[in-house]
Amino acid sequence: PHARGLARALAMTAADVDATAAAEEASTPAQPSSRSRSRSGARRRGDEGGSPVCTGPVPLLCLLLGGPGSGKTALCKGLQAQFPHLLAVSGGDLARLATSDEAAAASPLLHSVARQLADRRRRKAAGRRLAAFVAEVLADGLRSRTADGAGGLIFDGVRARDLEVLTAALGCSAAQSCVVLRLECPREAMLERLRARGDRQGDERLGLRDTTDVEGRVEAYAQRAAEDEEALRSLLGDSAFQTAVRTVDAARTTEDVLAAAEAALRAAAGPAAVAHRPAAEGAVAAAPEHGGAAAPGRLLVDWPVRLLATARRLDADLHLDGRPRVAPASGTSPAKGGFA
Repeated sequence: PHARGLARALAMTAADVDATAAAEEASTPAQPSSRSRSRSGARRRGDEGGSPVCTGPVPLLCLLLGGPGSGKTALCKGLQAQFPHLLAVSGGDLARLATSDEAAAASPLLHSVARQLADRRRRKAAGRRLAAFVAEVLADGLRSRTADGAGGLIFDGVRARDLEVLTAALGCSAAQSCVVLRLECPREAMLERLRARGDRQGDERLGLRDTTDVEGRVEAYAQRAAEDEEALRSLLGDSAFQTAVRTVDAARTTEDVLAAAEAALRAAAGPAAVAHRPAAEGAVAAAPEHGGAAAPGRLLVDWPVRLLATARRLDADLHLDGRPRVAPASGTSPAKGGFA
């Protein structure tokens, strides 16, 4: 569906893409400055020294972590049905769209990333740039639906180390915003699911076929599990880690996994974070997904259009090495945002 949505978005003129993205954002009000909201009664998350503090309501960012074939995508969709004010998307699907031939032809930035990904010697740097781009798309998508009552994101396909890029784009700290549901699934179960699923379009551009078989992909995930754990602890801090990171047994039935994940999300985020937020006065109606009809009660984003709009914005704002096209004000030194 995302691929068809990208084809439809690419058939639009540049003005149409900008107009569609602007329509989603038209009613999003400026958020007044406020103190960060408590996620649990015990402590106010986000007080760590040096961490940015959100202005306005703190978004809930629910990251699903798990090996290939652990059921992240299905759980993402199931959780949005339980929390319709949270947007749901696969970061992996966005990465596949961003590295498609069509997207590369539409954006100098994405063309540059795709060329780097094609060179194994430069793939690590390309992966960082792609992760930064996906984070910008996620942040733009969430901002476009804030006025409609969107309270956050449920997403997968983003490494723990890349959460900082997303929270920086949203102007909040990971300790304030993030809940991580870690899906634990036996190796044999993941292998069985991967063999049944087969490859997905775009896997080869992301280097997911470099290991040549599903066993290699599962082993690669197992080898980096400790690295992801350390990255989460470093980003969240030990205290917030204990609250925010929850383990879900992904070997159970789909219904049991969803029930366990829902309970874990509510426990980690607290009642205020998962409560429905009313839409702002004059907010636009929820956008249909991939050009279809919007499901009642669900907030949707046209992610292929959003991806192209974000690419156009970054192409206009940044050189390919990450430098801003407009010179910064005297005495300032803006970050490159991970696009260098």
